[in-house]
Amino acid sequence: MPRKSATRKPRLIFVSSPYRGDVSRNLAVARAAAKQVFDAGHVPVVPHLYIPLVLDDDIPEERDQGIAAALKLLSACDEMWLFGEPTQGMAMELEEARRLDLPVHEKAPPTGSGPCWRCGGGGVVRVEGDLASYVVCPECSRPAAAGRRARS
Repeated sequence: MPRKSATRKPRLIFVSSPYRGDVSRNLAVARAAAKQVFDAGHVPVVPHLYIPLVLDDDIPEERDQGIAAALKLLSACDEMWLFGEPTQGMAMELEEARRLDLPVHEKAPPTGSGPCWRCGGGGVVRVEGDLASYVVCPECSRPAAAGRRARS
């Protein structure tokens, strides 16, 4: 069970993780990271989960607009959680977090894979962190506590 403090006010946590490359896997990692933030009693801010629904990352002007929007959201956050080795976009976020003097916490990158216990699909991402372990399926897009069995 996640630890929650009755006296601690939830913080806005900017989640910085890869987007480009294996987009399906990277979005699954971002969803799992958001779940870790929620389970820690905070509020995740994960722009790359919704900005690409509106702006096309393959169009340079729209990518720049999306990055500018993400950096604006970062300025409203209390800290950044960095998942994985910084990509070009993550490096810009990290530079801005440092400029804003926000605390930056490096989190464990995703490892392993296996079948989804909810839908039985493949390509599941296992994210091991200091808070818990999460499994996220890119097919059904649902995070779940690790260690469950796939449905038959």
